[in-house]
Amino acid sequence: MDNWESKLGDFIESRLNCFFKWGQHDCALFACDAIEVITGIDVAVCFRHKYSTKDGAYQMLSEFSNGGLEETAELITNEFDMKEIPRNYCGRGDVVLCNVPTVINEELPTLGIVGLTEKIYIAGTRNLQIFDKSHGVRFWRV
Repeated sequence: MDNWESKLGDFIESRLNCFFKWGQHDCALFACDAIEVITGIDVAVCFRHKYSTKDGAYQMLSEFSNGGLEETAELITNEFDMKEIPRNYCGRGDVVLCNVPTVINEELPTLGIVGLTEKIYIAGTRNLQIFDKSHGVRFWRV
């Protein structure tokens, strides 16, 4: 998509101070929204407007992939031909699975997107959380 880096930067800027909300601005939908900005493809269409709680999110993940967030990310990235890549090849616009303290104060798998500063951005309680790529566990090229 033309001018995707500029669009990604604008998208991240627009979400810097958004409050976390299950089913609207959570870690997975934030990453999927960024993918849509970059590619024009909504990879989360089957999840949108279908849950509004943590339990609802986990139920949807379980039904979709017989697993959790990591298994769902694997299925979606495979379906949309986003190849898994090593950390040292990860760059702007790529999707990252991290294990970091989350908004529910547990260290669980969470999805983020690599921004223009080469940092990982993840939906946090009151704003985007920013991490170094060293916190990433798995990486996919968008």
